[in-house]
Amino acid sequence: MLVFLTRYVDLFFSFISLYNSVMKVIFIVTSVLIVYIMKFKHPYCATYDKTKDTFFLPFLLVPCVILALLVNEYFSFSEVALSFLSFLFYLTHFRFCGLSLFIWRR
Repeated sequence: MLVFLTRYVDLFFSFISLYNSVMKVIFIVTSVLIVYIMKFKHPYCATYDKTKDTFFLPFLLVPCVILALLVNEYFSFSEVALSFLSFLFYLTHFRFCGLSLFIWRR
């Protein structure tokens, strides 16, 4: 969900069109709603096993924040958020794709 929220941070700083703004808000709201349903609503939350969720989130977030602060075109909130999004998106896809390739080769 953090990826979706940082992707549309420009919603608060620039206005492109009403359609663009409304679609971004709808996308954010539906993403938050899906995560809420998956975590807290029965019977969907019964499938989540917290004991098997062993990934330590700071291992993913801290390097992305550091890289976003160091590697950006110019230092502004929206640019740093976009850099953070890019690094986070890359690392999450690398993690899941790399893991699935490792499992597939076995």
